[in-house]
Amino acid sequence: MVNVVVLVHASNNLFSVSVSLGSVIVLYLEILRLKYSNLSKKRRNILDSFKKEGGISLINV
Repeated sequence: MVNVVVLVHASNNLFSVSVSLGSVIVLYLEILRLKYSNLSKKRRNILDSFKKEGGISLINV
């Protein structure tokens, strides 16, 4: 029974890591895209909405 719990816990960690990597890639691509268009206000709006969606908290964990 303990082994099953450990396996489930490990798979949850792998899932959260992959979600975090996906969030990092999305954020990085957004920053790159906006870096070459000089829309700093739009960049701030996207970063704020990204934080509201929980992407930043996923990265920090």
